[in-house]
Amino acid sequence: VVRGVVVDIDDARRTVDGAAIAVWGTGRNVRILDTTLRGNGVARAGISAQQPEGLEVRRVVVRRFTDFGIFVDANDLERGQLSSPFLIHNADVAHVGRPDPGSSNGRAEACIWIGNTGSVRRARLRSCAWTGLWTGTSTDEARIDGVDVDRAPTGVYVEHFTRDSTFRRLRIGPRVRVGLTAEWADPAWDRQPASVDNLIELSRFESWLVGVYLDEGTTRTTVRRSSFANQSWAAIGDYRGDGNVYGSNDYTGIDEGASPVRHDHISSAAEG
Repeated sequence: VVRGVVVDIDDARRTVDGAAIAVWGTGRNVRILDTTLRGNGVARAGISAQQPEGLEVRRVVVRRFTDFGIFVDANDLERGQLSSPFLIHNADVAHVGRPDPGSSNGRAEACIWIGNTGSVRRARLRSCAWTGLWTGTSTDEARIDGVDVDRAPTGVYVEHFTRDSTFRRLRIGPRVRVGLTAEWADPAWDRQPASVDNLIELSRFESWLVGVYLDEGTTRTTVRRSSFANQSWAAIGDYRGDGNVYGSNDYTGIDEGASPVRHDHISSAAEG
């Protein structure tokens, strides 16, 4: 148990692999509570949990790390279902990025990064150089509820492989380009889809280009009972998807000239 601690790093050499708190090896059932982590732009991660079994993170404040605010990922494609899923509850994460923002090319610079079964509830994510929340590796049956993202290129990035997961009560924007994106069926992954049987609901998207973008191959992903505002291209983009569903959404707040749903690639968007 780590409780009520402030970790303020001015030299990454005094850390384990650049993390303020590292959870690895046999470190199961770790609890990190009421804790503040400051990376001062020199440390890689606030919490780096490569052993996610039973991890519980509550009421944490994380500031100024280069790669990750909170990283929970065993980095094992066969280890999605944990015997004791992790929990992140009440996280306030901001200012995650490298000196050249976006230079990680999607491999880092996420305020929260998850790769296993677990829950993220009530997270405030600000100034994330690549994305507010990243899901992938083996994110099976995750529950995301009450995540609020602003000042990031992408609010939520759904990558290989995110399945059977629920994204509920997201609030994204307005200083976000793409609210939620599902990665395309990249040949590097044998053209397997990144997002399969996921549900996005009861959310508010105010991202300025597109609210939800389901790229090529996205399969049986549902967007429902959500509202969209400020989008200049489309509320929802569904490019070559397979069985995706979107209904009972409110599109009245999108810009004049924008479409509720488009089926062309996002590269067709005019960004002025």
